[in-house]
Amino acid sequence: MGRLFIEFLESPSNKGVYACKKCALGGETVHLARLDDILSKSFHSRSGPAYLFHQCVNVTAGPAEERELTTGRHTVCDIHCTCCREVVGWLYIRAQDPRERYKEHKFILERSKVLGLDSRAPVSPLTSASLSSSSDVEDPFEMV
Repeated sequence: MGRLFIEFLESPSNKGVYACKKCALGGETVHLARLDDILSKSFHSRSGPAYLFHQCVNVTAGPAEERELTTGRHTVCDIHCTCCREVVGWLYIRAQDPRERYKEHKFILERSKVLGLDSRAPVSPLTSASLSSSSDVEDPFEMV
């Protein structure tokens, strides 16, 4: 098996990035998406709230499958963190309903599977103290 290449993100607006929660709890920092790339926070997954992103990094796609979602039938594939292989969301490949086509080639990240990180912080393994301030439900980057 070859060396694992992990891409680290910087947010142009310094808003922050989302990282894989499982990797963070294991001492790794694996960025998945920039807060700047969120298209919508109004999505839901099996585990709760989910966000629609324009692009993601450090993920691999599983096989495509047809799923009946709340907004209709879609062709999707699960996306996995490249480091720990945890399913962190899915990729919309095709929407049957023309009104849902804006989702095609966009990514869903399940909020319960990611952590919000400050992109200005040095890239290093997270400590348990830095994780304790993050919440599974609240978004650390939510505008007040």
